[in-house]
Amino acid sequence: MFPSSAVREVGGVTIGFIGLALTATPTIVQPFNLQGITFLPEVEAGNQAAAALVAQGVKAIVVLIHEGGRPKVSDINGCDITGPIIDVATRLSSDIDVVVSGHSHRAYVCTIGGKLVTSAESLGRLITDIDLRIDRRTGDVVAKTARNVIVSRDVPKSPAITALLEHYRPMFVTLGNRVVKRITAPRWPPTTRPPA
Repeated sequence: MFPSSAVREVGGVTIGFIGLALTATPTIVQPFNLQGITFLPEVEAGNQAAAALVAQGVKAIVVLIHEGGRPKVSDINGCDITGPIIDVATRLSSDIDVVVSGHSHRAYVCTIGGKLVTSAESLGRLITDIDLRIDRRTGDVVAKTARNVIVSRDVPKSPAITALLEHYRPMFVTLGNRVVKRITAPRWPPTTRPPA
């Protein structure tokens, strides 16, 4: 459906990005949207994609995965977590440098199995600032750090982003105000209890 990986040049160095869906996707997405799609186990899919990137000469690799962990304490940059991301990160190839996770909507910054593992919570409340130091000669990641930063409203607007939004505003206003359907009664059958 989508390519499993992409290679981008960032700041003059090559970085490979791998996108991983969960094998549990059919339990959280409407089944009719997934007809004909199969999901490999996350670690297997990630390791296959990493091996393909390494074969292309890519040495800096970031995984984006919809899996997560749950912090035991409220510290947006702490790493006292539980959850499936620990097992996934541990079993992913050592060729992978960073795992950007999610799903649990909780914030953390960890090192697991030699990989930097991050999550920035949800709803744009935090942004993860990831700093990779890459040897330009070899392409290897030589240092990696991250921190979650609280998103505030005191940052000046970017003129470039404002111009981009204004360019698209007429389109999304038109689409956003268009009536596509009216609901005149509950959708569930009267004999079925409404969702909680």
